[in-house]
Amino acid sequence: RLGGKVSAMSGRPVDVEARVLKLIHDAKVTYGDGKMPMGDAVLLDAGGVHIVINTIRTQTFNPDAFTQFGIDIRDYRTVVLKSAQHFHAGFAPVADRIIYAVAEGTSSPDFRTLPLPHAGRPLWPQVADPWA
Repeated sequence: RLGGKVSAMSGRPVDVEARVLKLIHDAKVTYGDGKMPMGDAVLLDAGGVHIVINTIRTQTFNPDAFTQFGIDIRDYRTVVLKSAQHFHAGFAPVADRIIYAVAEGTSSPDFRTLPLPHAGRPLWPQVADPWA
């Protein structure tokens, strides 16, 4: 089972049958001048789709999240990342193009879609900014 473990708003887990290609204990990903822990990480092959999963929740800041598995992302037609914006500096130099996608859930950048039941009202951007 992959995903769907943080919140019911983020959807259900996806059941995947996959083969483990490589396991790295204490994997790290570069962020600026430092390294962020990924925890134990694994490269899976799910019917020809390669998936990297890790035990410590972090964003995919840099291509070394893949190169530590021996993957050169330039060999792939499409690479999909789960990251808000932090990936851009690391991936823009090697990407032909970047396409943003928004998924439902608690990490949506569209705050109008979040229930936020305990936030005071009126709440921008759910309503127009009264000072605009």
